[in-house]
Amino acid sequence: MAVARTTLHDTAIRGGLAPADCIVGVNETLCAENPLDMFVTLFYAEFDEVTGEVAYVNAGHCEPVIAGAAGDVRLLTRTGDPVLGILPGRRFAERRFTLARDETLFLYTDGVTEAFDPAGSLYEVKRLLAVAAVEARQSPRELMLAVIRSVDDFAQGRVQSDDITCLAVRRAAV
Repeated sequence: MAVARTTLHDTAIRGGLAPADCIVGVNETLCAENPLDMFVTLFYAEFDEVTGEVAYVNAGHCEPVIAGAAGDVRLLTRTGDPVLGILPGRRFAERRFTLARDETLFLYTDGVTEAFDPAGSLYEVKRLLAVAAVEARQSPRELMLAVIRSVDDFAQGRVQSDDITCLAVRRAAV
């Protein structure tokens, strides 16, 4: 993960690359320096805060949630691209959408949807969407905290097998 993060940072900071081209460069570097055949999922986006346009690549990562202030939620469709670090020479699909005013883009790792309760049931995307719909009017921070609380309540103290990471970005209403 540290190598992937550093590689992404170094590639993106150069600037001038479209998201898909940036991810191609990251993937090539990871494939060339990956003797253990490890992989990483990644959602990479560039957000124009004036227009609300988001250009993104989803390399095998969870489907982000778009939550409107009215409680409407939807999943951002995956691009169908593979994880990074195992298939050199790949191209990646770049997609675009507009984040409307007062909408929140919510990103999360699979530790959220793949959390287990004591009976061995998964948290799943539908539960995440239900929480996001109820909490959509809250601040991005409160939305993230509500999801984490929901996962903790669901797990009822069961130790999770994967990390739980969330990021929420809201386009200002004005």
